[in-house]
Amino acid sequence: MSLDPIYPNPRTLATCRAEYADQGDARSVMIALTPLGQRLVKRRRKELAEAQRMLLSRMTPEGQQTFIQAFETIDQLARKAIPS
Repeated sequence: MSLDPIYPNPRTLATCRAEYADQGDARSVMIALTPLGQRLVKRRRKELAEAQRMLLSRMTPEGQQTFIQAFETIDQLARKAIPS
């Protein structure tokens, strides 16, 4: 079976790296995306944007506005729930 190189088998290629945030406390770990992980995120964002464009193009103007308002509400709630 051929694998798409941008979507590697997660058991063979790392998409993030981890370091101890506090050398004295092994429970505290800081992670960061590798260049491969960054490319995966960028590609997924483009795919999501395209899927949203296709979805919106099939809706009436009123449906588009309702969808956008709902999405903005969900985004605001998520931002409040997840500290930055």
